[in-house]
Amino acid sequence: MGGWLFDEDEGTKKRGSSRQFSMDTLFKLGCKACPLDRVKGLRHPKMNATGSKKPLVYILGEGPGSEEDKTGIQFVGKSGHLLREYLPEEILEVARLNNAINCHKDKNVTPTSIEMTCCRPRLISDIENTKPKVIFGFGGIPLKWAINEERITSWRGLRIPIQVGDHCCWYYPFYHPSYLSRIRRRNPKTRREMPSEQERMFDRDIQRAIDELESLPEATIVSGDEIKSNIKIITGERGWKDVQLIKKKLQQYSKLDNVAFDYETASSGNITERQVRPYGRDARILTVAVGTEEDVIAFPLRHKEAKWNKGQLKVVIQDWISFLRSDTEKIAHHLFFELEWTIKFFGKDLTRCCTWHDTMAQAYVLGRQRGTTNLDALILTNFGFRLKDVVPINLSNLDNEPLAKVLLYNGLDAKWTHALFGVQQDELEHEKLLDIYREQVRHVPTVALKSHFGMLIDFDSLLGFDEKYGPKIVKLETWFQNSSAASKFEKRIGRRFKPSSPQDVLLMLRNVLGREECKVGEDEKGKGKYSTEDAVLEEIPLKIAAKIREYRAVRGNKSKYVDPLLPKGYVPKIVIAKKKETGLCIWPDGMTHAVLQTQFIVTRRTSCSFPNEQFWPKRDEDYADLRRLFVAPTRAIHERIKSGFDYTLPSHVTEDDCWFVAIDYGQIQAR
Repeated sequence: MGGWLFDEDEGTKKRGSSRQFSMDTLFKLGCKACPLDRVKGLRHPKMNATGSKKPLVYILGEGPGSEEDKTGIQFVGKSGHLLREYLPEEILEVARLNNAINCHKDKNVTPTSIEMTCCRPRLISDIENTKPKVIFGFGGIPLKWAINEERITSWRGLRIPIQVGDHCCWYYPFYHPSYLSRIRRRNPKTRREMPSEQERMFDRDIQRAIDELESLPEATIVSGDEIKSNIKIITGERGWKDVQLIKKKLQQYSKLDNVAFDYETASSGNITERQVRPYGRDARILTVAVGTEEDVIAFPLRHKEAKWNKGQLKVVIQDWISFLRSDTEKIAHHLFFELEWTIKFFGKDLTRCCTWHDTMAQAYVLGRQRGTTNLDALILTNFGFRLKDVVPINLSNLDNEPLAKVLLYNGLDAKWTHALFGVQQDELEHEKLLDIYREQVRHVPTVALKSHFGMLIDFDSLLGFDEKYGPKIVKLETWFQNSSAASKFEKRIGRRFKPSSPQDVLLMLRNVLGREECKVGEDEKGKGKYSTEDAVLEEIPLKIAAKIREYRAVRGNKSKYVDPLLPKGYVPKIVIAKKKETGLCIWPDGMTHAVLQTQFIVTRRTSCSFPNEQFWPKRDEDYADLRRLFVAPTRAIHERIKSGFDYTLPSHVTEDDCWFVAIDYGQIQAR
């Protein structure tokens, strides 16, 4: 295992005769279908696992390197030596070593999906026979082998129950030691290698996993009928009987300590960012699911196959609103979504009608990385199965999916959200993080309400900015093409200079004009690292560097703060954003309804998107006037509040009344 690149698999460009087989067929054929079966000159082809025959730990890498092929032993190359630095001898004595593929690849090219599939039967058989308690997987390839995920940066540090053949065990993902070796730096004085921050995390991850070995429970996978059990589907076909059944169940749930709920929704829009928001045309809640892990109901509201008449639907909605007002604590996954739809269709007075819980916020406080806080990933991590695979469904066209199918899908989300809540709540209590979690959830109703109110746009000013910035961009592009530097670029590089391309800017400054300021350091192999960021360009005393900075500013501000707000039907002279993105952030009410998130940034600050109102230009004198795009018809809006939530969150977090401000007739008055 010597120095394999930790990059995206270059794929299966050269599949040979294997291209004709499905993955199921490749699995059955094994080595007979594998491209590596025809490789000549290997000393240890089809390398068998080594180490303990009754392992506690199964150590899984990507594939044998050249040193491994020579010796027939895994993890003896440079990367293997780094790994062994972090694995105590007592662990190695009870460990078994293997790789996702068993034949050495020339130049240590990343294993392909075909090769992994062909090797899979050998690996499954060995794990079934040796029955390890845990698998330590190093790198993205073992992660893909184990759970079909590739982003090791997101998944490292977790513990996942997996089933390998007929054997259940725990899987721990870790960084690949080859990657850690490549990003080490040398001390400029001693020239000794220094571990990176990622390597320090690697050390902590391994120590935590080792510490858990003795107390680790047996891994269990939820499967079969248990996944779908206890979900009652109510279609409305029995008319008033179904209405009464829903009322009865909601009254029962209102007496429980807590229940989970989930909406399935639909809205017009050609991208997900618009389809999942309640502000578009034809936005509607299709179905509702509510209950506990042991008892869930799912019923329709406005799905096209719902059997309600107007009177029945009115009563169902009234009963649902009454339930929301009950004292029982309500759990959702990504509470912001459910609250936005609740506020829009059932009233903003419901924003703080009860105690809310959020399983995504739980995961965020527990330190889960972005990409692993969605419900599917959390159910996999805690229960060992893919929730979204249970009922395959077209999420972008739910209204045209069969109602029974949508209701089951909806019910599964509510059931397993409730199950997840209990597991994560116990973990929060164990880690003494409950107070932080409660504080985290208290932010969500506030940001949902802010998104609901939205911001009104002054379209006269907006069109004025479009007309102002368009000619500026044209003028700058003309300057570039008429410059002597652009002529030199075209002669040397063989194409016209594009000032919007970072690659072209680097070629222009480094290769054509010979500027050394772009070099900002060296990588681990001594190769130069280059940058064309604004801070670098500012140090270059050339007119073209200043023009590039000016061009980036006007182009960037137009694409971020003008084009996404343009009204429907208006065609700008110059479109910087992709054509389909023009006007995307304006809703039919003529307002923006930005997404304010409280659990994406590790520092727990808010983040804003669609559009990013939080970072609207303020300190840049040339573009601060863009703030005039936001208007309030009845009262002045303080600039600090317009710039983001930094002003209002302290009041919410500290519960200090002195932080609250009332804005009236342009005056800011403390309450």
